[in-house]
Amino acid sequence: MYNDTKIFGDGVISEGKYNRIKVMGNSTTNGNIECEEMVIMGDAEINGSITAKKVKIMGDSRFHNKININILTTLGDCSLDEDSIIGLTKIKGDLKAKKDLEVREDLNITGEVRVQGRLKGNNIKVLGELSVVKALTFDNINILGGLETDGNCEGNNFYSKGGLKVKGLLSADKIEIIPKSRCIIEEIGGSEIIIRKSRWIDFGYGSLTSKVIEGDNITLQDTECEVVRGHNITILEGCSIGKVEYTGKITIDKDSKVVEEVCLKN
Repeated sequence: MYNDTKIFGDGVISEGKYNRIKVMGNSTTNGNIECEEMVIMGDAEINGSITAKKVKIMGDSRFHNKININILTTLGDCSLDEDSIIGLTKIKGDLKAKKDLEVREDLNITGEVRVQGRLKGNNIKVLGELSVVKALTFDNINILGGLETDGNCEGNNFYSKGGLKVKGLLSADKIEIIPKSRCIIEEIGGSEIIIRKSRWIDFGYGSLTSKVIEGDNITLQDTECEVVRGHNITILEGCSIGKVEYTGKITIDKDSKVVEEVCLKN
């Protein structure tokens, strides 16, 4: 069993292996750290790499080197300067990753996360705000707050009842979007794509704008798109579509506008 260390004022944590580290003042580290648990209630500058089972941040912290953390909880501010790998992650404050971030278990965001590189996640739930400069990849993602990315957004299951701004391609096996305000997605591709109002009373509904929507089974409502391609396509009310190309069945509501229909059945 390794020793515990506590810093209540200003102090330095030397390189080594620890059981539990607790910072209630201002601290810096000299070298690489391995520990079971780290709790930061003050300010911490982590200059070396860190490998830990649990890290909880209630103050301000900056990690200048690579990190490998099993469980990270942030109620304060956290900055990651290098590529980082984290397991279970709960962000209730602010987290800024200057490079790539990989979250191998659940990522729950009720605060704000900004990733300047790529974000790779397993199960992602966003009640706050998530912004990614490069690509976002996931298994399942649930957006109830806001998502903004300059790159592609790819995974298996995508559900959103929040605000969206995707400048690249949104690609997933199943995509279901209930837009809040005006959502903008450059291109959308998937097996099943549903964009429509909530089936429950919802006063915050918006609309979605895209250049291309392509999938096997597509249902659209309050959607503006230049080209829609698919097998079975259902256009509900409130849509403005430039061109629809289909190979199966098509249904168009009288309160929607489709400029051109092209049937591509053999």
